[in-house]
Amino acid sequence: MRIKNICLFICMTAKLCCLVVYTKCNSLFKMQYIRLILIVFGVFSFEFISIQKSYGQSSILMDTIMLPDVEVKANAVLLNESSFLRSLDTISLQSLQSSQLNDLLSQHSSVFVKNYGPGALSTVSLRGTAANHTLVLWNDMPINAPMLGQVDFSRIPVFFVDQVGVFWGSASSANRAGGLGGTVALNNTMALNKGFHLDLSQSLGSFGSIGTYANVDFSNQKMQFRTRVYRKSSTNDFEYENTAILPNARLKQQNADYLDYGFLQEIHLAGKWGNISFLSWNQWNDRNLPPIMTNLERGGNPEEYQDDRFHRNVLSHIYAWESGKIETKIAYFIENQQYFLRTTGTGNLQETVTLIDSKNKLESSFGQVKVTENIFKKMLVFGRIQWSQDKVVSNNYTDPKFRTQTTFSLGTQWDITKGLFTEIVLNQDFMDKESIGFHPSFTMNYAFPTKQELLISGSITSNYHLPSMNDLYWYPGGNINLRPENGIISDLAIQWKPPTGRFKTHTDVNLFFSVINDWIQWRPTAYRYWEPLNISHVFARGIEFHFETQTNISKVNISLSGNYMFTLTTDESQVAKLENISGRQLIYIPKHHGNLFLNLGYRKFLFTYTIEMTGKRTTSPDGEDLYTGVLPAYMLHNASISKNIGAFDLAFKVNNLYNKSYQAVMWRAMPGRNFEFLLRYKL
Repeated sequence: MRIKNICLFICMTAKLCCLVVYTKCNSLFKMQYIRLILIVFGVFSFEFISIQKSYGQSSILMDTIMLPDVEVKANAVLLNESSFLRSLDTISLQSLQSSQLNDLLSQHSSVFVKNYGPGALSTVSLRGTAANHTLVLWNDMPINAPMLGQVDFSRIPVFFVDQVGVFWGSASSANRAGGLGGTVALNNTMALNKGFHLDLSQSLGSFGSIGTYANVDFSNQKMQFRTRVYRKSSTNDFEYENTAILPNARLKQQNADYLDYGFLQEIHLAGKWGNISFLSWNQWNDRNLPPIMTNLERGGNPEEYQDDRFHRNVLSHIYAWESGKIETKIAYFIENQQYFLRTTGTGNLQETVTLIDSKNKLESSFGQVKVTENIFKKMLVFGRIQWSQDKVVSNNYTDPKFRTQTTFSLGTQWDITKGLFTEIVLNQDFMDKESIGFHPSFTMNYAFPTKQELLISGSITSNYHLPSMNDLYWYPGGNINLRPENGIISDLAIQWKPPTGRFKTHTDVNLFFSVINDWIQWRPTAYRYWEPLNISHVFARGIEFHFETQTNISKVNISLSGNYMFTLTTDESQVAKLENISGRQLIYIPKHHGNLFLNLGYRKFLFTYTIEMTGKRTTSPDGEDLYTGVLPAYMLHNASISKNIGAFDLAFKVNNLYNKSYQAVMWRAMPGRNFEFLLRYKL
């Protein structure tokens, strides 16, 4: 009876998840994906029942055996003990399984997240650079939108990701060029021979927030079949303090509801011929966009929303032999976007004042072949070819636009002597069959011959960033004569791991310097539209500090980690000197940013506490001279407590514990104290 009840529970859960998504689907295109989800869950239910029947009655009478989780990890790039990458730990990922990736990175890494509010745009900048200078890879394939060149991290559920890593300097360019600030790498891992797993979660939160998550996983020695489905929605009608009017007033946000849903399908096969993996990430996002604080008094009946649908597919094959391996990957991404804005007159609601209906279709194809070989015991060499093509069809362009990019890479890793390691990577890049430059990188690590595990690392890298398709072709204003932004990035890092005792400690200190030429800026013209130009010469420098420590005191597991970043980014171009803004911090880049994470585990209880600190930011080049041009610093506190009860986990979270009123982006409302309750079932 126990097995039959479990099977019935699986089938009912599958129907419930599909029904939840079905209620929001009203087109034939969406129905095709709903049928696929139904088929996937149906196959799992039938296969699971068949397996149980094959064991007979004795299997049904057996009690459930809970096996410990097995985590398989793989680095996204070839590096040996480098201080220029950081992987977020499993505790951080599990504590925010019902959140989006922007929340994870802002609370557990040194990157700066520019957040327009819940359900709205959220971008990431690394080491004093712009959002489009952050390269985002999903299983080695870039997901940066060709039109803007950036990624909306609020559309990436943590639930869909197994590993998150942040790379900079040589570690960033070693895998793929293009990230002047750095790279955020997202990976899905293959885990064989784990049997059947079911993971269901339901979250309820403030402002009508509801999240449903289902993960079905089956694997044996030769294959893994895994399906993840999620749906998250919110009315998002929180109260906030409007500081754009006098006197300030408490208002409730309007027209800010959103709905996100999708599924991720993984199929992994292993045999003598190697490993084959197919991953398909499909997602739908419907979001209403609230007016900014300064527009609330203008009256009328504004309507603003953005709908996105994307489908990302990656097929990979890895074949290994005794001294090396060959990796082949191909990918195809397609995305449909619609942005709509209509404003009306204050007196006549039928009179249209502004009307924008932007429709875009983006298609991207990728290919990659990489061969790695150990030619000596202490030397590894690799060669790689990467190819991509972007196609954009937009009513904001005069006609469809295409762009092709090719990169040829050679690299070597060499353990010269005990404790001394070097890596050299040479990249030759082409765009539309024309060379855009030779971009090498060099890294050296030295481990001191002491018991203190002291490692010093240095690197220097040449990297670049292509103009976005909007920079080139937006009508009016696009500039087809733009040059790629190019930079020289250098890093010096010290990593210290003292001998393992009662406390397990890890500390990193990084110094970084970046000089970026031909930085692209959009500037106003005499024809009442803006135009992008290669005018800035940006110098970014700073220091990053990271530590983590773990210990066990009286059966209490204690984990404490923190990050602090000081960044100074200035425009040193001749134009900036003429406009008297040279040497001033670039807009929306805080000089100070940091966070702290505490995790306490006692028996089956888990308590977490995070603190996120963001320094003041200017919002205009001469913002420090204007009262309204500076956003004040703020500090956010978040806490959660969870309890394991058999196959169930119960969690309660409090975000913005002290009800801080703040703005991450000028005139964009942010929520005060809010709550979330999470129920999770694991089989």
